[in-house]
Amino acid sequence: MVTIIVDCTQSHYKFPEYWTPLRLKHAKMEFIFNEHSHMHAIEKAVNKHIFITTTNLVPTYETMIMLEKLRDNTILVPKVFIGLSTKNNAVSCEKNKCLEMNDFNMNSYIDKYNPEIIEKGTMYSV
Repeated sequence: MVTIIVDCTQSHYKFPEYWTPLRLKHAKMEFIFNEHSHMHAIEKAVNKHIFITTTNLVPTYETMIMLEKLRDNTILVPKVFIGLSTKNNAVSCEKNKCLEMNDFNMNSYIDKYNPEIIEKGTMYSV
C-alpha cells in the first residue's frame, strides 16, 4: 500500500470535501494531512511507498490505482491536470530512501537513487 502525504503547510485551505470521498474509497491507504516538515510526515508513514501532494492537487482514481501497483525503485509523477494548475507538486517515492537523506528533496532523491520515473496519471486541481 501507499501512504498519501498531503502537504498543508503552503495553504490554509484544506479542501476536506475533496479528500473525504478518496479516503472512503481507498480506506486501506494511509492519509497524513501534514502541517509540519516533509521529513516529519515521512517518519510517521507506515507504508513502504509514499505519495506527496498538496491540498489542492487531488489524485484521480487512475492515479490511485497506479499508486497501488508501484514497484521498488520507481516513482510516479502525474503529468495531466484536470483544472487550473499545471504546476507539478505531486510525486511518489520510497519511505526508507527518503529517511536516509538528511533533508528530503526530490531532485536529490532522483540523483542519488536513479529511480524509474513513470510520468502517467492525472490529478484534480481544485
